[in-house]
Amino acid sequence: MTSFAASNTERSRGTVHEILLDAFESKGDENANGFKTGGAVSCALLNRDDGPEPEAEAARKHATIIFSKEVEEGIEDPESRSFWRSQGGLIMQGLLIFIYMHFDAGLPILQDLYKDWYGKSHDWADSAGTPDKIDPMAKPNDRKLFYTKQTLLITQNFLEIVCIFIVALLLRGTVKDCLNLKKTVKFAPAGACFGIQAVFGFFAMSEMTADAYALYAQTSIIVLTLAWCIMFRTRLPGTAWCGIFAIAIGMIGFNMSDKTTTPTGLVFIGLKILTQCFACIYAEIFMKTDPESLYIQMAWIKPVELLVTCMMTFVMSNIFPQTSRLYNRTEQQFQDMTALQAIQKLGYFHHWNWLTAVILVFNMGDTFMTATMAKKFDSVVKGVAGVADIIYPTQFCLFFMNKDRYTQKLTDLRVISGVTIMIGSLNFVLAKGALRRSTARKEEIANLRKELDQQKGYSSA
Repeated sequence: MTSFAASNTERSRGTVHEILLDAFESKGDENANGFKTGGAVSCALLNRDDGPEPEAEAARKHATIIFSKEVEEGIEDPESRSFWRSQGGLIMQGLLIFIYMHFDAGLPILQDLYKDWYGKSHDWADSAGTPDKIDPMAKPNDRKLFYTKQTLLITQNFLEIVCIFIVALLLRGTVKDCLNLKKTVKFAPAGACFGIQAVFGFFAMSEMTADAYALYAQTSIIVLTLAWCIMFRTRLPGTAWCGIFAIAIGMIGFNMSDKTTTPTGLVFIGLKILTQCFACIYAEIFMKTDPESLYIQMAWIKPVELLVTCMMTFVMSNIFPQTSRLYNRTEQQFQDMTALQAIQKLGYFHHWNWLTAVILVFNMGDTFMTATMAKKFDSVVKGVAGVADIIYPTQFCLFFMNKDRYTQKLTDLRVISGVTIMIGSLNFVLAKGALRRSTARKEEIANLRKELDQQKGYSSA
């Protein structure tokens, strides 16, 4: 009995080790770059190597809908291939896409839930159950994110570093590979920009609703594509540029009809997109040339991201002060506080609750899931899912969260502009996917010609 239990334990440990090994060890995988820019576009889709994608003519060889060609080729078990082709396999693939869409669009929705449930000062109470006073200067529909954004991001980065070290310890038996000062300095600009954009992203979410944030984030397609074409001298088909033009037109119309987003929110989302695009391009230049696994590269980047996030607490408090009106129970009055003042007077975890913890865990899960999906999923499928989640779950959830407020915002120009942005984003994703398939076809033909020439050479000899 003991030996049977021991064998089961060893088998389960082996299974867990294999799962971790398959998920995190991705040396030489061109799809391993899990960074995205908050819109439908991702570095995997804009890959300057234009790696091979499954051809339409080869659909009979394609066992799945969502997985990349490399992942499918790694499925050696005939039963697994049969499962993914079956009805149950298709349902499982749909479920994976469903989960991915919720992770991709979930953070702004959770922020809106926080505003709706805990966004009023009197929604909070002390340990005795006495609620805070009502802010006399607050508007009736004014709802806020009371917690300090930097504290959540600092905690998140610290826990992510701990998780990466644990994974390295399980897979390699040591964390030595995670500690490399030279590589940390090399990837420091990317880590710094990822830290800055995360802070700007949280500030942007506090100034706009989740549906507006999802649509404004599609601007990253325009910014990253233009920067990508200039930096790497790549060409895009005319259909892709039509999609970019449609996004630009839709964005202008949406901004004209958007009466709820503040100019400060637009500045924050703009700064987030710019810094994140730079980080993605820098990562593409340097990270693809490094043979180490993605999670080890993240271990080199994350300490810089953590340091910069801490520094942003001082920057947003002293150099570019951003204040929040918070209730100070000690002095029994409302005060405008910067991030540092709020931490000093109210505590590091002020206005945290179970939902804040969910936001933290969800954001951590999104970081690791994005990296995993970038390795496993086909880039076009990820892009289409990124466009689809603007409608569901983003618009769907917000409609049921507050029907009256949601319907009041819907004007003809807003609806038309939003649809135009989504059509442009979808068109761009599909056009870039078609370009990759065309490139893959040309490379395959060129390789076949080389093999044929070699065969001719052997025959003549």
